[in-house]
Amino acid sequence: MVASWPLTARMSPDTDAYTEARQPNRITFEPEVGPPIDRRRGTAAGTLVTIRFTGITDAERETFEDWYRDTLFDGVLPFNWVDPVRGVAATYKFTKDVYQLAAHDQKFDLSFRLLRLP
Repeated sequence: MVASWPLTARMSPDTDAYTEARQPNRITFEPEVGPPIDRRRGTAAGTLVTIRFTGITDAERETFEDWYRDTLFDGVLPFNWVDPVRGVAATYKFTKDVYQLAAHDQKFDLSFRLLRLP
């Protein structure tokens, strides 16, 4: 069973810091003679997503860190979350990059990168 985003954590990231980059799904072969030959790499491609939450509380930070560490085994397992742009459920996985926390005014900024699975 796939885990879900913790309900007690903030659900919507900052829209001004949200970015998506679709993974390349084309491979090109360049023969010695003639034009390059392109083909699809796979039937589906994932999308890299950059997320930031600004001004989360200490309780939200603690909920996130516990969920990341204990439920996702330090970000190894995938999880379900409502896509913040499309509003539909999607499956995500943390990239090899570790999440970042920045403290300010007794609140935190949380940022991380995810792979939205195809």
